Amino acid sequence: MKYKVKIVKVPFGENKGKVLYYPASTNKPEVININRLAKEIEDLSSLSRGDILNVLSNLEKVAINHLREGHSVKLGDLGSFRTAILGKSAETAKEVTAAKVSRIRIAFTPSTTMKKEINPTAITLEKLSDSEE
Repeated sequence: MKYKVKIVKVPFGENKGKVLYYPASTNKPEVININRLAKEIEDLSSLSRGDILNVLSNLEKVAINHLREGHSVKLGDLGSFRTAILGKSAETAKEVTAAKVSRIRIAFTPSTTMKKEINPTAITLEKLSDSEE
């Protein structure tokens, strides 16, 4: 994983005006699509790319259906998806209706295994340009 160095000038406080450097995500990481995932899984297994795409497509549909029903969907060592309802408050329980829901958010929580696998020791530093040093 690559990261860049972000330069921040402290806007207030005792360090006002001081320049600090932080690690930050790259602006445009490569997006790995479902076709590429299927090809890589095909190379690791005895399944065809078409079979893998079929399974992944059906996984999307089934997971979405379970999330619509309010269930959490755990995908092994990847982690879990769940929905969270955000809405407006009311004076009484009777006033709380679907109309009070402002949005439904989908949250992802990585598994402990994933957190261990994606760690800072796997990061490589991109060189700063001369103007940023």
